Amino acid sequence: MTKLHLSLTITITVTTAVICLSLFSCDTVSKIYKHAGSLMGLSPHWVKAHVQFISDYGHVLAYTLLTFLLGSIYKNKLFSITILMATMGSTLEILQMLVPKRQTSFGDLGYNLIGIVTAIILLLLWQLFKKQHFLQLARRADAKNT
Repeated sequence: MTKLHLSLTITITVTTAVICLSLFSCDTVSKIYKHAGSLMGLSPHWVKAHVQFISDYGHVLAYTLLTFLLGSIYKNKLFSITILMATMGSTLEILQMLVPKRQTSFGDLGYNLIGIVTAIILLLLWQLFKKQHFLQLARRADAKNT
């Protein structure tokens, strides 16, 4: 499997998970967290006490991962990816109004945006590092040739 195929597969999987978790009822999401926590050896009481923390940082992690993967695939489209991810996050938050026992949360939207901005910063730093590394290699090659 090529690097591109792997990145696309992970992106599709994470996107599907984000969409599904966004459209499940709160009770269902809570049960998923408890089950996942028990698989990781966490007590149900700990998971219940930290559901909000898990949810908030889950938004940041999911949107960071998705934005970073898309940005690494489509390197010259960072602005378009930012708009796409912000639109997806906003749309999912609005759709939650249609799900029983769910509500739109500006806090969740904020966590989505934090994840998007984090990924864009990481991508820009990564591109800068690669460019600097390439320039160093080119200087070394020039020094050897002269």
